[in-house]
Amino acid sequence: MAMNFVDLNPIIRLLMVEELKLTISSNKLYQGKRLTPLGLQEWSNGLLSAIEAGNDVTLTNWLEQSGRLKTTEESTTNGVTRTKKVPYNAAQTLAEGEFNRFYIRAVCRQALNMKTGVVTAYRARYSENPRPESIAIDGRQYDAQALLNDLRENTTTDAINTALGMPPGVNSGMSVRL
Repeated sequence: MAMNFVDLNPIIRLLMVEELKLTISSNKLYQGKRLTPLGLQEWSNGLLSAIEAGNDVTLTNWLEQSGRLKTTEESTTNGVTRTKKVPYNAAQTLAEGEFNRFYIRAVCRQALNMKTGVVTAYRARYSENPRPESIAIDGRQYDAQALLNDLRENTTTDAINTALGMPPGVNSGMSVRL
């Protein structure tokens, strides 16, 4: 089920594309650890296509095609390394997370363009059991420039650990609106 991006419109999409291009040009595009070599090679184009004319579900479907995601991964517990299956929702988790991050960055830019300078956190994907940290930020207002800077800086291997905690971790279902 697609996340509900309440402010997704042609202007926001254009800003998302600009943010993606900025990230690529600064060599900070998050490369999901579960992408295959083919997936890594095509990742920026798949993300761009979803941003221009799709959503997180479009990106999920793209990731699930043609061997773009690994089917197994190594896991080490108590010093023992084993091969295990990649979680069934790996494509959805990556797609939602990265589409949402570029959406949030674009909404922040639009808030700055509109001179409001503030964005508000909201639940973009339904959850029967929302995490306490998600509940805590629902309705919270963020300084758009600070959040934009945070998401621009925290893009690569540590992309889930942003200084401002928005979004609050992988698979949270939280986003922002104007």
